[in-house]
Amino acid sequence: MENIDWQSLDFTCVKEVNPPLDREADQWYRTARNLQKKDEEKYYKEIFDFYIKAAERNHYKALIWLSTLYVDGIVVKADERIAVEYVEKVIRLNVPAGYYQMGVFLEQGIGVKQ
Repeated sequence: MENIDWQSLDFTCVKEVNPPLDREADQWYRTARNLQKKDEEKYYKEIFDFYIKAAERNHYKALIWLSTLYVDGIVVKADERIAVEYVEKVIRLNVPAGYYQMGVFLEQGIGVKQ
């Protein structure tokens, strides 16, 4: 597996406006992402639990990752309905990434009849 320089992929969009993040929820999200980057199955349950805690405080990035976990069936049984519900919540928070994720789902036929 190729070693990815994650730092080189970081950027800040100067046009996108998102709601402020709860500080503690953001720490949970960051912990989950750091564990996820290790790409080891032994961390899956912990990653999921951190995302759930962050999502309960409307952390939109955690909500989007949870939708992905439900689509892919990682840690939890695959459930497109739940995945779409998480993305809809991001859209209700008026976060641009939610609209993008929903577009990806629609394009891939996730949550809609083919």
